[in-house]
Amino acid sequence: RRCVVNQVFPSDSDDGGVSLARMRRKDQLRALQMLKDDPNLSKLHQMRSPLLDLEVRGVPALQYFGDIVWKDSPVLSESSSQPSQHDQRFVIVGGKGGVGKT
Repeated sequence: RRCVVNQVFPSDSDDGGVSLARMRRKDQLRALQMLKDDPNLSKLHQMRSPLLDLEVRGVPALQYFGDIVWKDSPVLSESSSQPSQHDQRFVIVGGKGGVGKT
């Protein structure tokens, strides 16, 4: 029997994973810049979620996550106050990275 534990920071690195975090941040900034530069994607209202120190699993964690993401969203306040003539669709994607959700 085996158990695979993923996303473990490397214990053998001299900096305790700081360089890995910097690399991921650099990749993230590049992706955010692509969203900003794309003429179609830049029109979208972005709702960003911070990196959490917990795995969003179960109803309480999902409510906590939803409160963070949707708290100041004009999209949510507009759609909840009155019906809109605009086509409003939400796509919520969850799961592990790299498994083809896109």
